[in-house]
Amino acid sequence: MLETDEASCTRTAKGVRLNKAEGQQGVLFTPDRGTLPVWSVHFYCETCNISYHHDFKVEGSIQFYYHEEELPKILQIGKHQFAERRLINAWISLMLYSWTSASNCARWYNNTIAFTSQDTFPEAWQFRPETTRDQVHTAFTVLALLEDCRQCQTVLSVPHDGNGKDRFTAAVKERNARLRQLGVGQLNHCCTVPRTKSCSDTSHRKAIDQSLAKGKAMFQLKARLEHAKVAHLNDAMPFARMGGEPGGEDTGNVSETEDDTSAKSTNAAASIKVRHGRKRTHNEQLFVAPCGVIVARETFYGAEAVGSVVEMIKKVYKDPKAKPEHIFFDNNCTLAKMVKNDDFFGDIGLTVDIFHFKSKHSVTDQFFQTHCNPANFPELHSTDSENGRQVGWYFNSSIAEQTNAWIRAYISICREMHVNRYNFFLDEMILCCNEITLKKLRSSGARPFVVLKK
Repeated sequence: MLETDEASCTRTAKGVRLNKAEGQQGVLFTPDRGTLPVWSVHFYCETCNISYHHDFKVEGSIQFYYHEEELPKILQIGKHQFAERRLINAWISLMLYSWTSASNCARWYNNTIAFTSQDTFPEAWQFRPETTRDQVHTAFTVLALLEDCRQCQTVLSVPHDGNGKDRFTAAVKERNARLRQLGVGQLNHCCTVPRTKSCSDTSHRKAIDQSLAKGKAMFQLKARLEHAKVAHLNDAMPFARMGGEPGGEDTGNVSETEDDTSAKSTNAAASIKVRHGRKRTHNEQLFVAPCGVIVARETFYGAEAVGSVVEMIKKVYKDPKAKPEHIFFDNNCTLAKMVKNDDFFGDIGLTVDIFHFKSKHSVTDQFFQTHCNPANFPELHSTDSENGRQVGWYFNSSIAEQTNAWIRAYISICREMHVNRYNFFLDEMILCCNEITLKKLRSSGARPFVVLKK
């Protein structure tokens, strides 16, 4: 039986128990016991006019989630459906590690876990043991918002009435806007990443450097090949969906028709373009620290224009104290020329990845060789402690390409999402990815931390 929290009621504070209760049949999705039939009981206080449910209370038309130190072990993800937090985290792990859509998360649960208790599940129970795509989406959204509110020391409140699908839209928009303004919390990230894997023998270090160079160059070629051959399917099943079966990802109710027309104004002063349908995004631009922590994300439309990259750099690093000393970008040859007279970039080194440098530019390009060659920046070199000779590079300048390969795999899941869910989903995946990277850095002794602004 799933009961409610009465602690905040003025009636119970006086020692009087709530005696108006209502019980309803429901189902509980668990990661190890399958789907369980449960009774959900909520109480109502006639004095306070508050209805107390398992993980939230309702005052008027607003639903307030309980604010506690520890997140609830069970969350309501449908009108009569509940899920253990352990299962929700398993769904999120599938999304993070194997780019699994909500539809396939539901299908995975229904076909591998839901019926572990099939023999004991009552046939006459009002609700069936399967979960749906929308319930997985709701579980993902509720848990992410609750964790965000706990970090911000706020209470999650959403409308209780209306369409359940749109219940969290305002909260999602609020978090999206905050992350666009403040970033994902790693702008001033610092850590100490180990320099080399080899011993002090210079010949061994040279062998390691050559091996890593070959491996990273091969990684880029393999990434392109895999991207051309492999698609992470939105729906892994090749047959048409039947009624009641988990469907494809949310499209946001947008038209499939797209048509651009233009009309001249009466005074011929401007040209108005009208777009009927969706505007596709071009790419996700990421700023990645050499240790792998993702610092910022921005959606680009139309093209990866160098001017847009310049604007993003200035926006992300608007605080002069947070400006990096170096920025690796595969088109810094163009960007450096564009900003050569811009004081903002006066103390920032604009170099390209070493593998891009070797294969994309001629030795006769004087501007590029002078301004974008990593060899011109001694602080980027890893030197031998005995003789001071360069034995490699201090930073992994290819980490952005590796991170791009990871986030690129979400394209088939995200391409049909509404803009609010699109941004919320990618931001949450980046936050989860950063948490895993930080955990690895801590375990390796890199001591990651964030410099707080004064």
